[in-house]
Amino acid sequence: MLVALGSDAVAMLRHPAEWIGKAATVELLALLAAMAALSIAVLLVVRASVLESSIPPGIDAESLEAGLGHSAPLHCRAGAFP
Repeated sequence: MLVALGSDAVAMLRHPAEWIGKAATVELLALLAAMAALSIAVLLVVRASVLESSIPPGIDAESLEAGLGHSAPLHCRAGAFP
């Protein structure tokens, strides 16, 4: 959703004559801002719930991130040779 809103914003910036000065300019901007705010709110809520439910009790987030670092070289080596 955020990518679609971003592409809409780019299109609007590239073609301002199509929407600036029209009857619904304020409503259009308000609608885009509301959709962006709602999308970001949902993103933050979902991210928080995933982080909260995926970390086992007694393990902190830093130790999980440090433990995932060992798999990166395998992915890099696998992608290096087509």
